[in-house]
Amino acid sequence: MGHLEHTMQPFRFMDLPAELRDQIYTHLLNPEDNCTIGEDGIIAKYNYDLRFFRTCKQVYAEAKRMLQVLPWNTFARIETPWEEAQEHVRVEGMVPILMTGKAAETFSQVHVRIVIDAPFHQQDENENKKFIVFVHDLDRFTKMWMYSDLSYAGDLNPHLRLRLYLRNPSVPDGDDYVKMTKKLQRKILLPFGNVKNLRDTKVISEDPGITVDKDIEDEMRKRMLTPYKSAEQCLGESKKLMEEGDKFCEAVEGDSNGKGNATPDYHAAIEKYIESFAAMHIVCIKRRRSIWGDAWFDRFLTSGAFRGKHGQIVRLCLRVELVSKITNAYVRLGMASDQPKRLEYLSEAHFWGMRTINLLREHVNPHDAPHDNFPNDARRAMGMTYLRTGMAGMEMAKYVPLALDDAMRGTGDQSMRHASKRLLLAARRWCPNDDEVEKVLWSYGLS
Repeated sequence: MGHLEHTMQPFRFMDLPAELRDQIYTHLLNPEDNCTIGEDGIIAKYNYDLRFFRTCKQVYAEAKRMLQVLPWNTFARIETPWEEAQEHVRVEGMVPILMTGKAAETFSQVHVRIVIDAPFHQQDENENKKFIVFVHDLDRFTKMWMYSDLSYAGDLNPHLRLRLYLRNPSVPDGDDYVKMTKKLQRKILLPFGNVKNLRDTKVISEDPGITVDKDIEDEMRKRMLTPYKSAEQCLGESKKLMEEGDKFCEAVEGDSNGKGNATPDYHAAIEKYIESFAAMHIVCIKRRRSIWGDAWFDRFLTSGAFRGKHGQIVRLCLRVELVSKITNAYVRLGMASDQPKRLEYLSEAHFWGMRTINLLREHVNPHDAPHDNFPNDARRAMGMTYLRTGMAGMEMAKYVPLALDDAMRGTGDQSMRHASKRLLLAARRWCPNDDEVEKVLWSYGLS
């Protein structure tokens, strides 16, 4: 056979109207269209392919103009003397970084330089490590900073200085760019209200065309002066939110106005439980959990419902209760659903329960037995976590052929059924003579 003649002509991009070309540039430069979403549903990194800038001079000029005028393309350069800062921001703060090193240092289209240092750290500012982030990610950045300070019991920030240099981007070949409006100043400055007790904070204009808006700066400083919630307040709020979640798990008859839960709303309950975690500085986003502020709770409480108790013990008990309740909610959702949602909910229940059980096995007791040092107030909740995780596993095992499940044991792994039975029996050790536990064990032939 002869070769087929190639007749496809290259697409004549420049024949498109300018408005359509701008739409294409907008798509190519939109962060939401050029990113990788992590398993936690958060942008993990941006994946810009800017090779099209090199197509020709006209494409370069048109695309650069769009880069400069699109409102989301506002950038911040963070400068610190600490080498590990950018990795800390990217991994723990979940803030995607656009540029580092020389590229970040020479990038001219930034609207703010954020310089963070410590007076005792003797280093020339020119030697600072620099990286670029989007301005719209500054709220996430400052919340990570807040949590870092709480993890040092509030003793980190008094050693740090912050300088915010507002500027208009350097655009040598024209004046098209996102200018420093009051709206943009608010977007830049107000997130820093999350950062408390700094040694010194200054807001400085680096551009003669920019005047720092005093009202916006005052609002930022007012927020900075608002103290962190005390350990007592955090734990009290967490308890309150957990109890609100419990109400969604109950079927409540409607009142005279027809208000009430005709059936349990487990989705709403889970949302409240996640908020309860956040109230005590444990951030849960899908399957990712970040635990902050241990040092903040490392003392005896002096007021509120938990007065006289140690903050870390109270926090641990609330954590175990919340895991038990979230696991229960997902099991209930799974049992009431058809495929594929049934397996999805059961898998979530199993994940939440096993994460806590594996931590317990690793740090306390590998044999799934109660430990003398485990808080009494959390023992039943821990037993319920074993029970509901075992239930989730047994229900999931129904979708695994018995022969395949048994074959797993020959490889040295526990089968799903065997591992789940172990969890169910462990629940009895944690909650002896408990009617709910015995009823579930009987239903699976383990009485």
